[in-house]
Amino acid sequence: MAPRVGVPCFCGRLNRVDAECTEFTCFCGITLIRIGPAPGQWKQKKRSKYNNKKVEIDGHVFDSQAEADYYVYLKQLQATGLVLSFELQPRFTLIKAFQKNGIKFPEREYVADFLVHYADGRTTIEDVKGKETEVFRLKRTLFEERYPDKWLRLIRKVDGAWVADDDVAKSLKRKRRKSKGRRE
Repeated sequence: MAPRVGVPCFCGRLNRVDAECTEFTCFCGITLIRIGPAPGQWKQKKRSKYNNKKVEIDGHVFDSQAEADYYVYLKQLQATGLVLSFELQPRFTLIKAFQKNGIKFPEREYVADFLVHYADGRTTIEDVKGKETEVFRLKRTLFEERYPDKWLRLIRKVDGAWVADDDVAKSLKRKRRKSKGRRE
């Protein structure tokens, strides 16, 4: 049996782990990774900005479980013939590179989650979000101004169903709240 060492977490708890262990999660939920050879020092593993975990499906790495689930959903729609094809991570230039007063400003791009070609002839750019951020609103505004002929949709999962854009999602959430209120 491997020798065990005590590793203090930032929450104050002392964790007993194998000396060869390189990463573990404390009971409080903080993940620690070892720096250097055993027993070594430990540091907190960086979390993603929105606590999303990367998910891999069919060799594609998605930024969140919701994005991966929507990929599976699009594959199902493609199998039924409602979707002809779709692309992952399409890029759109929002601001071209330029120079001003001797300072070079790089090109700024918007990377959507999916570009979907539907059987009825529609083509949409779709972005799966759990929460609409201020950064997304800014990118969306720049996108809409630069690409007036393209259709950008925000996709969310509400009550187990994929819903496009805020007004529909908000309407479903209101209905859900009202129906929960009646049961109580």
